[in-house]
Amino acid sequence: MKGLGVINPARLMTWPEGRSRQGTVLISSAIVALIGLLDYLLSWQISLSVFYVYPIAIAAWYVGPGFAYLLSILSVALFTFGDLASDFPYSNWLIPLWNGAVRLVFTPS
Repeated sequence: MKGLGVINPARLMTWPEGRSRQGTVLISSAIVALIGLLDYLLSWQISLSVFYVYPIAIAAWYVGPGFAYLLSILSVALFTFGDLASDFPYSNWLIPLWNGAVRLVFTPS
């Protein structure tokens, strides 16, 4: 059934095999940046935090744990920035920072 637009789920995790390490770094970084942008545009009402897992997993597997940790920190920073930029009326300015710290603990890498 080739050519019918069927997505092979296994391919989602194996696409970096034919790429250079630098290419995988650039693509996984771009995916995190794109998710961060969408997170910002969608505001605080819709959480995209689960989607950050995919590029971090790719980075951990094909680049290494150091870069995966860096992407984890970047994703939490983008997520927290999106929350702060949404002008949601938090009762205390520490709440979004706390939420970011909790996300960092649970972000896989």
